[in-house]
Amino acid sequence: MPHRILTTPAIVEPVTLAQAKKHLQVDADWLDDDEYITDLISAARSHVETETGRLIAPANVEVYYDDFPYCSTMPWYPVESLESIDYKDVNGDDQSIDLTNNGDVIFNRYAQPATLVLQNMPDTYKKTNPRSVNNVTVTISAGYGGSSFPLPQKLRQALLVIIRDMYDNRESQSSKAVYLTPTAADHLMQYFRLYEFH
Repeated sequence: MPHRILTTPAIVEPVTLAQAKKHLQVDADWLDDDEYITDLISAARSHVETETGRLIAPANVEVYYDDFPYCSTMPWYPVESLESIDYKDVNGDDQSIDLTNNGDVIFNRYAQPATLVLQNMPDTYKKTNPRSVNNVTVTISAGYGGSSFPLPQKLRQALLVIIRDMYDNRESQSSKAVYLTPTAADHLMQYFRLYEFH
């Protein structure tokens, strides 16, 4: 089980401002709500990601462990690639594991969720410091929109439904402690939900 997960926010949203305005039937020349709609796109994306356990836009994710895990599932799907495995040795010095043709590292990015198996870590590498936390950092590139995983149409449609709901009901939603997913969006996301960490 990871000790901490750090996800870098998406740089490019899966829906553009122009696409959102078209779905909302807002005139392209009407600029007064552009900033608000842009915020809704980010909020809706975050909601879909939390509900499904899937990143719907490319992002870098750092997963922290106190020690080398033998077998661990990644917190998000899909995973484009395993970027690095870094750790602090018993002296507190930063070290990196060479992932090139490394038989001790087995990474299945196509599993849902993706799985990482680290074999013989204590034997091959220096042990981490047992008196500290977050000694091992696994960095992955994840999210739909990369070269391997196009965004499924149902998730994109769920995103648009949520944006529409937030836009049309901004006053009622602002008074609620928890956002209530529209039924149509909930049905669209149902098949895609992963329950490992979310």
